[in-house]
Amino acid sequence: MTQLISRRALLCVAAGGAAGNLLGLSKARAALGGSAVYPVALPGYAPQFVAMTQGFFRDEGLDVQLIPAGSGVKMRDILASGQADIGIGDVTHVLQLTNRKRPARILSSIERRNVSVIMVGIELHTKGLTSIDQLATWKRADGGKPLVGVSSIGGTSYVWSSFFFEQLQLDQAVTFIAAGETDTMLGALKTKQIDLLVGSRSMLAEAEKRGWGRLLFDMGDKAVWDRIVGGDVPILTNFALASLIERDRPRAQSYTTALYRAARWIEAHSAEEVYDAIEQYVGSTSREANVIELLASKEALNAPGLINEEDFKRGGRVWFRETTGIKPLALNAVFDRSLIERAHAAVQK
Repeated sequence: MTQLISRRALLCVAAGGAAGNLLGLSKARAALGGSAVYPVALPGYAPQFVAMTQGFFRDEGLDVQLIPAGSGVKMRDILASGQADIGIGDVTHVLQLTNRKRPARILSSIERRNVSVIMVGIELHTKGLTSIDQLATWKRADGGKPLVGVSSIGGTSYVWSSFFFEQLQLDQAVTFIAAGETDTMLGALKTKQIDLLVGSRSMLAEAEKRGWGRLLFDMGDKAVWDRIVGGDVPILTNFALASLIERDRPRAQSYTTALYRAARWIEAHSAEEVYDAIEQYVGSTSREANVIELLASKEALNAPGLINEEDFKRGGRVWFRETTGIKPLALNAVFDRSLIERAHAAVQK
């Protein structure tokens, strides 16, 4: 996506500098070049966007380029190859990198639960497919299993939706296929290449507005989440390769502090204000749709960025399954807690 800096974005940067001064944070200093990669143009990845537009990267001495990857798996590959310093995505990316002898470390956790939804194509909804339980017996016109679109096999939407399907005993009733980024995912739903789509609330709002689909199942509803998952789990994370942290810990600290400041800024501002700050990065869906997404993300926000053993163990039921192929890891093997704790101390000065 072309990333043009609008007048609104420039005003946001100015406002971010003022916010930093109010918090008594360090003034901008000579910047070091860097890069941050994100999967797709969705508001769930707001911490990187806010850190950019509000000047938090700059204030921590970083001149950062944001890189859109096109999917979570592509984002992970870009990070693994050293083409970016940090990434943002589901914790499973950190686990998979570490399993594959490219040790990665979580800098901070972003969300306590996944707020994705499962949509159904409008034609199927009109014909009566209105409950996820119906998938146990529902077949395509050719007799095949329903096709479920996710951004990538192994990405966030796949990991979590496959877990929910397993818990609902529907995992053998559907077939998952990779559908790419926001535009191609919605396009696949519109053109009936897929029957169901796992995506964000902003994508759902856009699909409903355009008459392409309807809500089938809300994975992020807190009551549903607590019933199936059992409580909080670290979902989205900011992370980097362990080699970067070992080689240049001050740089890793700067990234962590900037992203922690972004999380605090998101927590303190309305969904509308957050959207205004990140608009240039999330143009694939409408303002209305993105605000809906941001409201849900703010409800699930883990602004402190910390992870405890209980939540990590709960998440292990999802991550360490045969479906994901991820071998179990301990929390202290993938989370460098000292970085976020130092970020807390820096912001509180």
